[in-house]
Amino acid sequence: FRPDVDGFVLEDCYNSQEAYFHVVPSTWNIHDRDSLDEFSAKAFPPVLDVSSSKRRILTAVNVARDPESAITAMVTPIVQLCDIEDVILLDEYTFPPIPSLASSKVRSLELRFTPNTAQDYFRDFICPFIRASPELRRLRVNLGTNFYSRHLGQQYEILLNDLASCQHLEEIEFLTLSADQWPPVERSHALAEYHDHRGPKTNKVVTASLDTVQKLLQSCRRLRRVKLLPPSVECRVSFYRLLCAMDVSIESLDLLHAYADTRGTSDLNTELENLPQIISTAAAPKISVNFGMALTQPICDAILSTRLRSLRVERVPHNDPFFQMFAMLPMQSPFLEELALGHLAITSAYELTFLDTLCAFRHLSLLRLRALEGDGLGQLAGILPHVVQQNRRTLETLYLEDLDAKTLLSCIAGCRNLRSLEVAKSSSATLRPCADFPSGALELCMKVIAR
Repeated sequence: FRPDVDGFVLEDCYNSQEAYFHVVPSTWNIHDRDSLDEFSAKAFPPVLDVSSSKRRILTAVNVARDPESAITAMVTPIVQLCDIEDVILLDEYTFPPIPSLASSKVRSLELRFTPNTAQDYFRDFICPFIRASPELRRLRVNLGTNFYSRHLGQQYEILLNDLASCQHLEEIEFLTLSADQWPPVERSHALAEYHDHRGPKTNKVVTASLDTVQKLLQSCRRLRRVKLLPPSVECRVSFYRLLCAMDVSIESLDLLHAYADTRGTSDLNTELENLPQIISTAAAPKISVNFGMALTQPICDAILSTRLRSLRVERVPHNDPFFQMFAMLPMQSPFLEELALGHLAITSAYELTFLDTLCAFRHLSLLRLRALEGDGLGQLAGILPHVVQQNRRTLETLYLEDLDAKTLLSCIAGCRNLRSLEVAKSSSATLRPCADFPSGALELCMKVIAR
């Protein structure tokens, strides 16, 4: 396979074995052991499409068992003999011969973070790797849930500058949790400050100048997908204005309320006045709201004017504009795919409307309802089977709270595409979920699988 190998994946075995080494067709789109197992379960024994001659090497070593010697033995011949175009790396591996994978042949680089990432990972490894790969088309940095701002720091601006020299770049993705998933203690660390020529206004660890972002967008004219680190409140309007002015497609907007100790009331009011125009111009199909973001009538009108595919709302104060907007959502965005609502207080004036609106969605792949408060929400459990069943052909992820076993089994019956199911106990509940089921947890799980 040596002349045909164009992809290389290196990850950790998680103490399961010393190492492994697989050669698979590139068209299978396998990027780690989990996706290999998942693909095998679905694809075997039917005949597989192996028409493409290109192959990807999938390898891993155990970081706890002297990985350096194993990597040297496995990777050295790959570097010497193969023209690698796609590189996927777990960030704990930076020693030779890994840096030698960088070359003008590399088209795609994907990085995955762990809590063990070295302090100077970007400065000492990633930036030199990018500078040595001038033909790079795609960079994907998966920060996951283990985001530590010390990894980037001031290197973020250097990284963007280095990417500006890759004139064939088509995609940049920094993958972080959406706003609704950030715990309060981490939300400031996952935001970057994009400042003007006067320099940063705050003490954010991750900063970059707007001029650097503009230089990147002007230099890389082939960019069709851009997802940088989400901006902090201090620069949110100016950052998105720049992206809109550069005609960059914005896939998602994360809207978080400002900190009281870092923003004046006049600044906040000015931003709230500018956000509706930003939301309308960006027309992002995914919007996530969290931490007391004030959803004014103009902001709700702007959200409603967008053809949404995903709406995630957490911890916003009760206000009429939001619930009025939500009631109109099935009509304005009939093909909504993701709906996540949490920590919302629903007053009696909107409880029936809220329940009716839930029943109007037909194409959800994700439904997450948690910590909803309201005196009339006792009817919610009664309508959930109807809501879920209307979306059973598309539903893949389901998160609900305080269900009894009968309601749960009624909900999921026939949901053949369901991949993730979580039934949690709310903070106000006294009994665990499905406490009415007479047998043990294992038998309940078997019934769930049967449904």
